[in-house]
Parts: sequence; structure tokens; C-alpha cells
Amino acid sequence: MPSSKTVLAHYRAVATRNKKLDACDASVESLRGHLRESYVFDPSPRLMRDYGRIGNNVLLRDGSNLSPVLHALSIGSDEEKVTLRRLVERVRQLPEEPFGEIAFETTRLGDVLFGFTAEGGQPMLDARLLSDGTLRTLAVLTAIETSEPGSRVVVEEFDNGLHPSRVAMMLAAIIEVATRRTLNVLVTTHSPTALDSLGPDQLPNVQVCHWNAARHAAKLTPLSELPRVDELLERGRLGDLVTRRVLESYLLPVSDAERQEQAKKWLAALP
Repeated sequence: MPSSKTVLAHYRAVATRNKKLDACDASVESLRGHLRESYVFDPSPRLMRDYGRIGNNVLLRDGSNLSPVLHALSIGSDEEKVTLRRLVERVRQLPEEPFGEIAFETTRLGDVLFGFTAEGGQPMLDARLLSDGTLRTLAVLTAIETSEPGSRVVVEEFDNGLHPSRVAMMLAAIIEVATRRTLNVLVTTHSPTALDSLGPDQLPNVQVCHWNAARHAAKLTPLSELPRVDELLERGRLGDLVTRRVLESYLLPVSDAERQEQAKKWLAALP
């Protein structure tokens, strides 16, 4: 959504009765500044299948210029070439039959389309032939590899279109890049597979988005702040707890008597 269309952009106009308008407006502007600094990445595989103009080297938020960005890395500094090599090695793990090397098809008009070489003398597999999951994965990893160190990157449904067997690899890659480049990366997921891939050191960073009936609004609650979280995590892996709707019960206020009854039912269900 354009920044001019948000509620925050019109705060001063609607908060006319606020006796501390100037102070609140300054806080709102500070918040808007933080939001503007966030790189919200929403890749569109459909747009990545088109040629892009060489020289358009800053990845757009829809990933539509992925080909020019990858091409720039291929002819850039030694560090940029190493970055491209890391990207290729990770993406090559996605299909059952690994891709060959990355390749580029350029036109006389200065446009470029990336692809991968195929074995056995077959034609290059260009972006038009790659799956949505492969394109999204490559775009997301390119986004965090090319963002400014220390910046904030937001990716919604990071594992969308990705085969469940490759989700752990994708998550590990994101964590490695974020750590190496000191990025603040926020990813969302509904995937039990992704949640099951989280290790003990990542669980403190999990935020649970749920409906707050009292406020009639969605709320973010750190997993570590849920009541009886240690007891919760002893009942299984996080993805499994979501699938069996066990996590939901820990988001609702429950009396001691109800909790005891739930514990009895859980014990009775054990093999």
C-alpha cells in the first residue's frame, strides 16, 4: 500500500481532539520512518519470467528485475561473484535433478534473462521454464544477500511454492545470511514444516499472530511469553502443535480445573 494511503499518513488530520497532538505526531512520524526503512519483499514469479534492462541492479520489491540483478553480480567485483556463487549453490539443491551453472541470454537492445545450463547438451533452462517455487526462493535469497548490511527485510510466506522437503534448507539459508550480514529479517509462515524446522535457538524469536477477542484485533505475542510455554513445547514440535491446534489452547485463558482436565485427556491419549 502506498504510504500516502495509510492511517498513519493522515494521523494529524483525524486526531484533532488530541491535546498532545504535536508530541504524538512526532512519535507517529518516527514510526513511519522506521516502516519506510523496511524492505518489504513480495516477489512475483510471473514478473521474473520477463527480460529486464541491463543496469537495473537494485532488486525491486516484486523481484521483476531479478535477471539484471543476477547479471550484475556475475560481472561485478570478486565479492559479488562469490555472492552469486552462494545463490546458485543453494538454488541448485531445490530440484531432484540439480541445475547446471547459471547463464544469461542478452539481446541487442540491452535486455537480459537468466537461466541455468542443462546437462547433455540440452537448451538452457531460462526463467520462463523455472517453477514458481524456484523463482521465489532465488528472489528471496537475492533480496537478503543484496540488502544493505544492518537493514530490515520483511518477506511474507517465505516458503510459498517450495516443496516441504526443501523448507529446512531455505530457512537455514535465511538465518545464515541474516546472521552474516547483521540483517533484521522478518518472515511469516503458516507451514507446520517450517515451524518444525526451527531449532531451540530460533524459538525465542518466534512471534505468534492470533486474534485477541477483547481488543477485536490481531495481536503478536512472543512464543516465549505464552503461559506455560515450557509445558507447551514438551508436548511436541511447534509445527505439530499448530496442526493439532494445541497451540490455540495456550492462547486462551483457561482455569486450573480446565487445565487439569486437559492434562488428564492428554495422558489418556498417550500410547
